[in-house]
Amino acid sequence: MSTQDTPHASLLAAAHADPKRRARLTSHAALLAANVLFGVGNIVSKVGLQATNPIVFALLREVVSGPLLLLISMRIERDSPVEQEGSAEAPAPGTKWEQIKRLRWRLLLNGGALWGTNLCYIVGVKLAGPTIGSIWQSAQPVTLTLMAVALRFEGCTAYKAGGIVLAFSGCLFVSVWGSAFQSDGLANMVIGNLVFFLQNLCISVYCLSQKQILRTFPPIAALAYAYFVASLLMAAVAGGISASPEALHRLCSDCKGNGWDIPVDAILAIAYWVVFGSMIGYFCCAWGNQHVHASVVGIYGSVQPVVTIIVAQLVIGLSQPPHFGLSTVNWADFGALAIFVGLGLVVIDSSRGHTARALVDDERQTESRLCVDPASSSTTR
Repeated sequence: MSTQDTPHASLLAAAHADPKRRARLTSHAALLAANVLFGVGNIVSKVGLQATNPIVFALLREVVSGPLLLLISMRIERDSPVEQEGSAEAPAPGTKWEQIKRLRWRLLLNGGALWGTNLCYIVGVKLAGPTIGSIWQSAQPVTLTLMAVALRFEGCTAYKAGGIVLAFSGCLFVSVWGSAFQSDGLANMVIGNLVFFLQNLCISVYCLSQKQILRTFPPIAALAYAYFVASLLMAAVAGGISASPEALHRLCSDCKGNGWDIPVDAILAIAYWVVFGSMIGYFCCAWGNQHVHASVVGIYGSVQPVVTIIVAQLVIGLSQPPHFGLSTVNWADFGALAIFVGLGLVVIDSSRGHTARALVDDERQTESRLCVDPASSSTTR
């Protein structure tokens, strides 16, 4: 082998690996930004849901977000297949409508999971409050990783398992211990926690089913199709709840029998979730979901409780009692420390895994260069 081959091969390998590394770093930044926006949105939802039917709140958010995302997607893509940076697979052939037809069941599953995620989230915030809602997001990596490992999307390592156990322990501590500091009724607190558990199942299905879709469609298109399905399902639920006085009273006792009334504060909250939640936040999550493991997508939900607690204290300090029903900091909130330690372990595990795979790819590329022409290879030796 000539002495020039080794540095040349190293440069090629580095150039090949660099776009993947940039994509992963961008994905981590996008996931962090998304969960900061979601953490702020927890408080926005609590304030905006005063005397508001949460189902109608979610419906208006999705009805506005869906068409806007579709228009942006059509404007950007122009029916051209996406070539994803760092993707190991080529885009699926065919026109966009053929691709939609081929993936129709997965698109329906993805949209249904998004509907369940948003429905359970907004109902849970109404019943249990924003802090409990943000803490329950930290349980996402548990269900996400269990599903991903069972479906062989990824493996389970000691770092990943330890980080998830720590994050979930912090989540459980804040949820259970923190319920003693809440002013809401015990029944609402229990039901709200159950609803948030269902939301975690839905978000896990959403993230995993989206991975296959992202191999064919760009993130904004995948998100637009999911919101289209979710808005149809949410419209059916909103109509059913509003038509039942008993169901409306159980879900929104302060709506005074009018499930379709939208206060001014709710309009501002809907605007926040349309722009910063659905269009920016969920797009960042979809972007990150292309290049990192599902467990990493889930573990970034651990950022939400800290952001929510900080914003809640700001609102309490700037508002008059009863401060929109928000709670002050209590000892249970220090469970967020365990959550962040768990987040760090999972991110380290992801980085170690990508580094190991990059080294294997470099070795394979070097071997392939040496084995192109066995005769010439033997003479150079």
